[in-house]
Amino acid sequence: MSKKVLLIKSISKTDKKLTNPSRLVLLELLYHGPVTFTFAKHFVDLADGNLASHFKALIDAGYLKKDKLLGFKEKIVTLYTITELGKFEYVKFRHLLKEW
Repeated sequence: MSKKVLLIKSISKTDKKLTNPSRLVLLELLYHGPVTFTFAKHFVDLADGNLASHFKALIDAGYLKKDKLLGFKEKIVTLYTITELGKFEYVKFRHLLKEW
């Protein structure tokens, strides 16, 4: 079997949550450190509802964790952090894409 065929098979077995472009952008962003919902919203330019659903899918998959913190003027801030599993899966998927 050719290397391209093996790569295609590997990518097709990848978690479908990783193949969404918006989720890949979020994982790339979070790979470099935790972010707030507001920062992510401006970075990926998605509506609140769309962004929330992408975050939920990544949290449900175990790729992210969500914390509520008390911020400036006692306003609650939502902070998202990538998990070790999220880092592993993201790096693995990125490696597959680079080989493509």
